[in-house]
Amino acid sequence: NCSASGKLFLSTWNDAKLKDFFSNPDIKKLTHNTITTFDAFKQEQKKILEKGMAYDDEENEYGLYCMCAPLQNHTGRINATIGITAPKSRLFMKDVASIETQVRTAASKISDVLIKTKCECPY
Repeated sequence: NCSASGKLFLSTWNDAKLKDFFSNPDIKKLTHNTITTFDAFKQEQKKILEKGMAYDDEENEYGLYCMCAPLQNHTGRINATIGITAPKSRLFMKDVASIETQVRTAASKISDVLIKTKCECPY
């Protein structure tokens, strides 16, 4: 719930499973940006599904920014993610849109291989 990869996987869950997850009293707020409620995650889930990528904007640790894209197999399931983590100040001095495009492109190429080989993660 506080990493880009984790949020990408959570975004595939249905509401019942998400409500159960976010009702866990052990969910910790690691920074003031950490998403810890079902309602807050539903807003984030909408953005993730629209963009096809997930982001961690200082939700796990102050100063860090992460973005990731899904690696999908022939069934359309997310097997894994690929992304980048960097100090937020340094990342935003660069061309963030270009970096996002590179992450998407890498994910697409890897997903193509997973689809062609019918690779399926057992988890």
